[in-house]
Amino acid sequence: MTKRLLVMTLAALIYLPAMIWAQPPPEDDMPTMGLHRREHVERRVQTMKMWKLTEELNLSEDQATKFLPLMNAFDQKMDEVRRTRQESMHKLSYLAWDEKAKPAEINKVLEILENLEDQQMALRKQFHKDIAGILEPAQLGRMVLFNHRFPDMMRDAIRDYEDRRDMDRPPGPPPGRRGW
Repeated sequence: MTKRLLVMTLAALIYLPAMIWAQPPPEDDMPTMGLHRREHVERRVQTMKMWKLTEELNLSEDQATKFLPLMNAFDQKMDEVRRTRQESMHKLSYLAWDEKAKPAEINKVLEILENLEDQQMALRKQFHKDIAGILEPAQLGRMVLFNHRFPDMMRDAIRDYEDRRDMDRPPGPPPGRRGW
């Protein structure tokens, strides 16, 4: 009997740390981990965008020193507007399906969204005015086309990365997941 108890105790002592280590982090740690990782990825994407854009526009050193700070400031302002827009869209999604929502609340959110679109357009126009003396018209056109194509380029790069990663991984559920 004592031998059996000793074996079970040893088995529990061996497997217990492995089971604890295999558990996901507590729920309250998850959002901050995701936010921190998202910020890291956003910084890397922004760096890659600037590098590719500089290459695409074939900027001189003088152009780059004047253009890149303006581009960074413009991107930061646009990101603020995008975040506000995303929050407003989130709020609208709840209000639009809430039977108790007041029409005035919905109209207020719709007005905010329209103002944000106007704000984005005003920021774009001002940015184009600011860089008109720095970039040549052909470079400005290439920049507009690049900004239009960049999200697709990033999607393709992510898809290629995931495809390569999937080829290197053994069959079965991805690591860290319990199932498909």
